Amino acid sequence: MPQEHDEIKALLRRNLELARENNKLLKKIRRNSVIANIMRLVWWAVIIGVPVFLYYYVLEPYLIELNNTYQELQMGVTGAQNAVFDLPLISDLLERFSETQEAVTPVTE
Repeated sequence: MPQEHDEIKALLRRNLELARENNKLLKKIRRNSVIANIMRLVWWAVIIGVPVFLYYYVLEPYLIELNNTYQELQMGVTGAQNAVFDLPLISDLLERFSETQEAVTPVTE
């Protein structure tokens, strides 16, 4: 019986050693998992944050200036179109021109 007790004690000690070793490994795995999740969060923050930062601090002034230039160009084109529509028709111009030519040209008979 004492030999069986010694075997049981040895098995229990071995079991305790393995449990402690497993506990250490599980703590390392959990710590690595937490670190990996934090790093993944930081990675996504960088992926989303860098374009937003670039837009607001680098590209926004250029885009605002481009938009202002486009609006000025659009107003210029609209003004030119209005000017063309405000011109008298070509037939009216030809009639006026012919009237002035008749008035200027002396009649020879």
